[in-house]
Amino acid sequence: MKSKSAKRVLSILIIFALSVATASPAIAVEPNNSHESDIQVFSAFDQFANVFPDVDDTVAAQSADNAAPSTQTGGSADYTYTITIDPLTNTGTASVNLTLNIGEHLYPLTVSGDVKNVSIREDIEMVTGILCGSVDIAGKTYAVDGCLRKFSTDERINMGLSLVPPDYNTNPESNLILLAIGISVMTGDIAEAYYDYATALANVEGNNEVAGMESENPTSATTEPPYETYATGSLVYQATSYGYTGDGDCGYTGKGGLGQKMRVYVDDFNDRIVILQNSYLGRFGASQFTDNRDYIGTYIAAYQMGVRRIGWDSNVTTIDGFREQDSSSTSSTNNLWNFVTEAIYAVASYAGYSYIIDGLRAVLGGVSAKVTTSCYGTGAYLHVTMSDRNTSNFDNTPNAMGINIHVPNTGTGTYEAFSDLTYLNIFNNIAFVIRTTSATATVSVHGG
Repeated sequence: MKSKSAKRVLSILIIFALSVATASPAIAVEPNNSHESDIQVFSAFDQFANVFPDVDDTVAAQSADNAAPSTQTGGSADYTYTITIDPLTNTGTASVNLTLNIGEHLYPLTVSGDVKNVSIREDIEMVTGILCGSVDIAGKTYAVDGCLRKFSTDERINMGLSLVPPDYNTNPESNLILLAIGISVMTGDIAEAYYDYATALANVEGNNEVAGMESENPTSATTEPPYETYATGSLVYQATSYGYTGDGDCGYTGKGGLGQKMRVYVDDFNDRIVILQNSYLGRFGASQFTDNRDYIGTYIAAYQMGVRRIGWDSNVTTIDGFREQDSSSTSSTNNLWNFVTEAIYAVASYAGYSYIIDGLRAVLGGVSAKVTTSCYGTGAYLHVTMSDRNTSNFDNTPNAMGINIHVPNTGTGTYEAFSDLTYLNIFNNIAFVIRTTSATATVSVHGG
């Protein structure tokens, strides 16, 4: 077995190489010193051991002792970070280079993304954001989502890592692996200030827990919309598909947690596919967590809807509300409703769902987001990444988009419709990004 000191020297050398490779000019840069942290395992420990099969016997013994997730230590991590903040906008980017020391192996990875700097108390500021990357483990590549917290009064970071298995969308037994770095940061003044800041924000923004939306049965929807499979307006119902969360953090195994619902409609007369998407925010609540963690709330972090062409008999032309064709673009907005207004009004007009206008205006108005649209002949999608605290909620009012198709008079266009939803689960001592599996359905559009 390698000694701990030898492994730490090697991991620091790996991190130094990663840091040099990712260095960039900075406006305001946090220190990039090397730090070490325990890795705490928040997933079911047998799932963790299945991914990292060579965990030490002393570590594996915690599973037999039924240790609470917040006390399960899975190894250690060495890391450095670079944070760049524009003082005029309090926004910027962050990159964290880590080496996970688990069992007999070292697993280097880098996560990076957009961040913002906020004041949580008059004497404490926090840089926070969702960072993404990947890591190779035992010949498989796992996507990695990290939720970063870096406080002005501590050089260390606090970050929840969600490891997404490559078969997450296809294997019903596949689960997210949830690891916590820097739990010890969340003590004393920092923990108190963050709790006051986060709970006050949740109260102001009407978080699902504060609003009393928690479901007594977390595996079913809190409230079903007043429609399902019947034709409406010029649309004809085609299919319903669900996405699930394989997250041991929420007390579920396999695919027991509903994450999203997608409904697909076709308008043959106008050669159009319409997608409606519902969330399940009401599924999340403090009563799900049995190990006395301070649950604060759950938010929608990102969503995506779109189609992929199957075959060659048709072409995607436009996304309703976004007139660009054969193009992709990414834009930032401080008011998501203003950005998608035309698209929502279009769906409401031909679907007969006028009520979604008021509902979506209420939950998307004033939400900061980054929006990517892509529209080519072979497919189209809308992807939205939102600020880490927002009022978005599609439990009762569905999100919507329409995609226009060109089909020859005697032809049939076949497409795979899809939707994805990502949640952010926030506790006082850590936060995790929770992806749903993709909801998919195959539909056909017939030429007139």
